[in-house]
Amino acid sequence: MSKRFRPSLLKYGVKKSSSDIMFWIIELFKNVIAWVVSPISNLYIRRRRLRLLVHRARFLITGQECYFINGTNLSHDRDLEITHIWFDCAPRVYILQNDRPLPVRLRPDESWETWIELEKLPDSIRQNPYTLARARLSNGYIVKSRRNLNVPEVGTVPGGPIRFT
Repeated sequence: MSKRFRPSLLKYGVKKSSSDIMFWIIELFKNVIAWVVSPISNLYIRRRRLRLLVHRARFLITGQECYFINGTNLSHDRDLEITHIWFDCAPRVYILQNDRPLPVRLRPDESWETWIELEKLPDSIRQNPYTLARARLSNGYIVKSRRNLNVPEVGTVPGGPIRFT
């Protein structure tokens, strides 16, 4: 090691042993990594995230069997707005419920759910539409669904009261 390098290490409190120099280099490397990763991780945390899940169930009051589409805002500190929900098949089947008007704004960790009757879906997707639901956010981003495997046997439908007619 050159004599010019040692005085600068001593200035930072690093002794002359090789283990101390290695410790200083590792700490410097960790600080550089943290400096580079921090802005990227902040962008990831601040991004809008919607989880879109689909499950099959029936209303207890009417016995009507439906597919339920549940959206949950997983954003850390941002609201998001869902403007459209549909099933991506030919032809597209848009979900329009009077009891669940769109657009809907979700606060962080808030969930909202809508449904479509089984008969309104084409026969070709009726048995397995779990990955075909789509939600469009107000920024134009399209979110794809997945199957909800963790559904309680009995529960409520998030998003407000339902009028059965």
